[in-house]
Amino acid sequence: MDIHFAPKDRVLALLPIFALGAAVTFAPAKIKTHRFQQITSTLNIQTKKAEPPRVAFLAAMKIPAQSDTVMAAQKNVGLALNEVVGKSGLRIPDSVRTKRININEMVFEKEVLSARAESRKWIEDLSDSQQKRLLYADQEHGTLDQDWKIPSWKDLAREKIEEVQNAELQQAGKSKDRVIVYSQNEAGEKVTPQSVRTKGVEVKEDAPTGFKVQGHIELVEGAILGSDRFIEIRRFVDGIPREVGRYELNGAFSINIKDMSGSIQAELYDQTNQVLASGSYRMAKNENASALKKIKIQIKPRNYLAGSFYDFNKATESLQAKKIQSNQSIKASVYSATLDAEVKTDELGSFQIPNISDKSWGIIRTEASKFYPAIQLSSAGRQEHQPLFTESFVRAVLSIVRDQQKASFHAETDSLVMGQVLVDGKPLSDVQVQVEGYEDYPAVYMSGWIPDSNLNQTTANGYFVITDLPKGLHSLVAKRAGQYIGHVNVVVDDGHASTALIEGSSYQQKADVKAYDAFTGESIATTVELQSLQEPIHVDGYAEVLLQNIKRHSLAISEPDDKQYISAQYVYSDEDEFIHFPSIKESFLTAMALGSRVNIQPEMGTIVGFVPEEDFDVYLTHEKEYSTENIVYFDHTGARSSAPVSGGGFILFNVPVGTQSVVVASKKSDRILSRVIPVELRSTTILKLLF
Repeated sequence: MDIHFAPKDRVLALLPIFALGAAVTFAPAKIKTHRFQQITSTLNIQTKKAEPPRVAFLAAMKIPAQSDTVMAAQKNVGLALNEVVGKSGLRIPDSVRTKRININEMVFEKEVLSARAESRKWIEDLSDSQQKRLLYADQEHGTLDQDWKIPSWKDLAREKIEEVQNAELQQAGKSKDRVIVYSQNEAGEKVTPQSVRTKGVEVKEDAPTGFKVQGHIELVEGAILGSDRFIEIRRFVDGIPREVGRYELNGAFSINIKDMSGSIQAELYDQTNQVLASGSYRMAKNENASALKKIKIQIKPRNYLAGSFYDFNKATESLQAKKIQSNQSIKASVYSATLDAEVKTDELGSFQIPNISDKSWGIIRTEASKFYPAIQLSSAGRQEHQPLFTESFVRAVLSIVRDQQKASFHAETDSLVMGQVLVDGKPLSDVQVQVEGYEDYPAVYMSGWIPDSNLNQTTANGYFVITDLPKGLHSLVAKRAGQYIGHVNVVVDDGHASTALIEGSSYQQKADVKAYDAFTGESIATTVELQSLQEPIHVDGYAEVLLQNIKRHSLAISEPDDKQYISAQYVYSDEDEFIHFPSIKESFLTAMALGSRVNIQPEMGTIVGFVPEEDFDVYLTHEKEYSTENIVYFDHTGARSSAPVSGGGFILFNVPVGTQSVVVASKKSDRILSRVIPVELRSTTILKLLF
């Protein structure tokens, strides 16, 4: 019987496998006309690369784990091929032999393994998909074992200095006949050209300055952190990003900041870098050190315009319902006049329009069966609960007030403003309400639920009504004993009911006020009138004001001392941490109009908008016939541009007088930012539009 073996090099290549005992393989043998092939299977041990080898080995061999400090693997005993073949009855030539291989024992330090496992505990907090991606990257590229620390400026500087010094020495070493030039200083030390080049260059650690802010991030209202999303922590000052913080997967965050100004903002991004949700914490200059270690920021979706409607007759305590019961909700048709979009509410009386910047304001019209048509100035970024009033209720109020004011010569426009004064969420009595510029339209206060023209201030429920106001944007101011309580801007239209919630707050925050040339950035002096303040203030470039922490639509007028700059109207919110007054010269508007051949109409107004960060389009949604020939674009230097450019702005010439909605659409993110402003004859409104 002939026995055929594999070539010698093949046998030698298989010897380590024989020695380890993982598998024994013979070349096929012929017996007469039959061929026999021994079939074996290889033992495979599969495990994650990040898992300690000891654990994988014990798990595969089903050996219970040992508790010794040092664990040693058993020595593998070499196996001679002669013994195997002898037992099988086969004969092989003496020239074929195996070599015994002894493997050194593998030692695993328990402390090292424990430290390694502890340092990777954070992996357990990842989602399943994130863990799979991380482990795959580790298996392919050794990701977890790489040093991801970013070299500090100190390290880079030291490396560069050493590089320069070594280069000088190497250059000097190339010359065989070197002439060493040196002198001695007062201390007797040798001074060479090389030492002079780096004299005084010393890398020092900066002394710790500023503040460290720590806290926790909470995701609410459907904000979810997935494998394709990430959270960015930054401090913003005057809308400009500053320091970047760090976010941990357990929700903790930290950030080192230079000073206590601005706000800490947390934003949730998707894989296309679109902001899905956000939250912020406004810094206070007198913040104590302990408070900086437990900051809480809620991240929730904010880029939407949303609301819900309820029957006022079923929830009369306040015009600001915190919750709506199912029996109070109303199904309605909602038309966003600012966005030119119509939607229907759901069964709970709610609606939502996405991709609207949370800094937007818009006009909402609502119609529902058996309820009086409503119109409202609404803000984006929050779910507002709006009351609707029945037809019978509104008709009764209009009739009672008209009977009590028989001497009134006002046209009956069938408009109704239903208002309430609240301070810290509670109704306030003894308050007088006035319509600015329309003092002959007095507020009528409620005695119980009956309007009483004999009352000259609010009662315990804080309610008042104003009837037959002309359509437009009106400013209402509430005062108690002559002291400012609050204000509200309300949109009024014929045959519609409007809600006017005048809020006051005992909590005030500082806001930075800055006035400057819009293109050079140079500070200018100006007198500013803010709706939130009883008296005008003079701003010499910069000032601080105390404002109530309330999100409400507010207007301001700036009259610069230098008459080269024009007086203009601005829009702000009382909760803003900064209010900017970028000012422009009359010559700038004139040059833009002449350069674009725009024929200025004296009975119209002008709107100027600055869009610092986005490439955009701009619209006037209430004016369907508004010609694009009246729109002029400029870049960040104030030079005329043929199209919208990022960092530039726009001028809307010849804007019709009345309430207007300016809509700016970002080409980058598809988000929309809107403003509602009153346009007066020959007026100029300047908007700074930050998405």
